[in-house]
Amino acid sequence: MHTKKSKIVKRFALIKKTYTTKYIINSIYKLITQLQTKMIKKYKPIIDLNLKNIKFPLTAIASISHRISGAIMFAIVGLLLLILKLSLISTENFYQIKLMINNYFIKFLIWNMLIFFIYHFINGVRHIIVDCGYLNKKITIATKSAQIVFLLTIIVSILIGLLLCEIF
Repeated sequence: MHTKKSKIVKRFALIKKTYTTKYIINSIYKLITQLQTKMIKKYKPIIDLNLKNIKFPLTAIASISHRISGAIMFAIVGLLLLILKLSLISTENFYQIKLMINNYFIKFLIWNMLIFFIYHFINGVRHIIVDCGYLNKKITIATKSAQIVFLLTIIVSILIGLLLCEIF
């Protein structure tokens, strides 16, 4: 009899446990659906994903262009290492590469490579200054620092362009 009674108690406990588990799962599901409906009402999804219609803030443009310049620099380093390897093979290759660099189109390409390096360096310094806590992370300071980065990049790239054209 004792074993029969314990089996009944175990079954009742199992039924009670599954009922409470189902109840808890259903209440969590209802709570999640209520939160989702509130969030959908509060935050309307972006319908137009045309990048021409979205106006990015200057800080976002600076961040995206920093990443793009880093990716381009990664590709450029491989090309520069190849040119270095070719120039070190023999003196004839060195003089051929030296003559090739005197071409204005090649100078223009070198100038563009240097612009990517300069921009990435200046913006990297800006990121380090912000990460170290010397600049507040307020949007006005971030916008001003991004403006300074773009201005410094333009000034330095013009100076390097003048140096490459041998005006200085």
